[in-house]
Amino acid sequence: MNKKGLSGEELEELFPGLFGPFENPDDINKYWHQVTEKELEEYIEQAKKDSEDSDNSKEDKEIDKQDLKRWNEELDNLRIFVDDHTRCVERYKFDKKILQQIQDDWYEYNTSLWTGYNRIQQMKLDSSLTKGEGLKQIQSESRAEKIKREEIEKRIKDLLLK
Repeated sequence: MNKKGLSGEELEELFPGLFGPFENPDDINKYWHQVTEKELEEYIEQAKKDSEDSDNSKEDKEIDKQDLKRWNEELDNLRIFVDDHTRCVERYKFDKKILQQIQDDWYEYNTSLWTGYNRIQQMKLDSSLTKGEGLKQIQSESRAEKIKREEIEKRIKDLLLK
């Protein structure tokens, strides 16, 4: 149940796709990185195809190459973070306080990825968010989420350096 008393099933019925491939909303906090990884892999494949399309202009091909580079970097960063998280859990499995911090960061990280997914879905439904003040707000929220994830990544890396 959420704050308004709706179950996950009721929310999913009201907002189809809200939980992505998950039936249980609690899985978002644990596994959303898998959805993001799959999406990034799909973006990379599409950017590869687009950059090789002979019908595209030179400018379009350059944009596709930049997209490809950006998606590859994001995917690499995500995979590094998942690996670092796994190593931290193993290293601190007997320290309940630090392990709880790692798990809280993990949930927050996945929730942040899910928030980004929902922001994109929101933009698809409301075109006013793709221009003007709406776009500025979306970009600001997106930057804030990215900073949050970078801070979490840093905390996990710092634990590994101890």
